[in-house]
Amino acid sequence: MARRRRHRGRRAASRAGCGTGCARALIVLVVLAIVGAMFGLGSGGSGSGGSTAGTPDTAATSAESATAADDASTGTATTAEADATTDAAASDAATATTGQPQGQLVARFLDVGQGDAIVFEFPDGKTLVVDAGRDGAAKVNETLAADGRQGIDWLVATHPDADHIGGMSGVIQANDVRSVWAPYANSSTKTYTRFLEAVASKGLSIDAAYAGERIAEGEGYAIDVLWPPDGASYEDTNDCSVVLLVTFGQNTFLLAGDAPAEALERSVPGHMDVLKASHHGSASGTNVAVAQRTTPAIAILSYGLDNSYGHPAQSVIDALEGVGATIYGTGAMGTITVVSDGTHATTTTERQGTVVAASEDAGSSSQNL
Repeated sequence: MARRRRHRGRRAASRAGCGTGCARALIVLVVLAIVGAMFGLGSGGSGSGGSTAGTPDTAATSAESATAADDASTGTATTAEADATTDAAASDAATATTGQPQGQLVARFLDVGQGDAIVFEFPDGKTLVVDAGRDGAAKVNETLAADGRQGIDWLVATHPDADHIGGMSGVIQANDVRSVWAPYANSSTKTYTRFLEAVASKGLSIDAAYAGERIAEGEGYAIDVLWPPDGASYEDTNDCSVVLLVTFGQNTFLLAGDAPAEALERSVPGHMDVLKASHHGSASGTNVAVAQRTTPAIAILSYGLDNSYGHPAQSVIDALEGVGATIYGTGAMGTITVVSDGTHATTTTERQGTVVAASEDAGSSSQNL
């Protein structure tokens, strides 16, 4: 069973001058109070962390719906495949999975422009959603409906940035969400406040996502948090970004959020079959050391064309190609779908395209914590 823990809010004591300083201090205190309530007050058994696999009938239905969605797409099958990892350290990180899964895992890296939104559909009918882009609620909701998914078992907000959680409120409002996971973060933005209000409106609380937490475990799969460390506090929201390891049979998926390279070097155990590269292909999250540590067969960059940040960086593309990865990008190829049978992972894209760098090394000064 997954170990679930909620963190109590931390008190913020500050002095503020009159005028706008006082008003801002009040806003911050109100938001912190909401955060504390979300992390501190549980909703009992409404969450489904640590769930077990569904019935064979459910698994068959889920696999059929995923196949139907693939058949109906206009995507193009690629020849890139990822074989199961043989790295001992990566295998040890997911030893609690219960053998080879029955059916297929379908992972969709949605094209939501400059942002992240990811849907994992397990063969037992369970669903993981990670982030929802700046305004990606409609795309997430349409994907779930098209694939016949009945609710979201685990909704993960990697960190408070708008390009990751801007669409969260719309996803929460439109779906039966059974558990919400996020790092503890002091943020007073309107986007983060809307996210907290949406969680509260459904009578949910937030489970603290920290390294060592197992969000879920099913037949042949597990979802583990690798970063951030328990109790860590960072000024930069990217530094507290949740990093997830999804293990399905012998295949491994690393979802790096916007975590900096140093965080990945410290937390990732080794080879990953599929890497969702950090920070939209910024050099802040992927360097030669990260590429050599993860050695992915499939690397996915989630970014918007003509963005103002210089994503993706040529240095990232070079580092990933240097370890033999096949690189996919949502900006160039649209939504990217990876299907795993627990041993092999194959990739299809919404459209054909080529990932082209927008800068040489944008973000390289932000690789450290």
